[in-house]
Amino acid sequence: MEKTKNQRRLYRIFLQPRFQLKYAAYFMTIAVSSVLSICIITVYFSMKLLTYVRQRPDANDIFKIFRDFLLQNKLEVLGSLVLMASFYMILAIIYTKRIVGPLKVLVKHVEALKIGDFDHRTTLRKHDDLRPLMTSLNELSASLKERDFRKNSSA
Repeated sequence: MEKTKNQRRLYRIFLQPRFQLKYAAYFMTIAVSSVLSICIITVYFSMKLLTYVRQRPDANDIFKIFRDFLLQNKLEVLGSLVLMASFYMILAIIYTKRIVGPLKVLVKHVEALKIGDFDHRTTLRKHDDLRPLMTSLNELSASLKERDFRKNSSA
């Protein structure tokens, strides 16, 4: 069955669709949550600022009003910024661990092969996208061990 031109074009974009879409979903989660939190904080402080301006009908300079508002609400403003930064730092740590963790395990396995430790075996989480690569590396380890054994026994 011949693939259509659009299927071939999509195949060039999505080399590993499950892998790519999963990580795209991770990044979309961060993007959507950041937009939502910024909107919520903006609405909250806009309402507070409107209330503050209504209480000061004599003030004409909008920048002075805004500066005074920020000075009076500095703990809330700083607190919300720290809360958002902490939240996104935690999200970044979680998602990068899911991305970098399996790669770190693969590097350790390759390093073990490099020094001649052919008994080294590694497993990844059940649904990890790099699991087929890890399986291939384990098979390579077994193959190299067998080749090394045959080489040493014939010598």
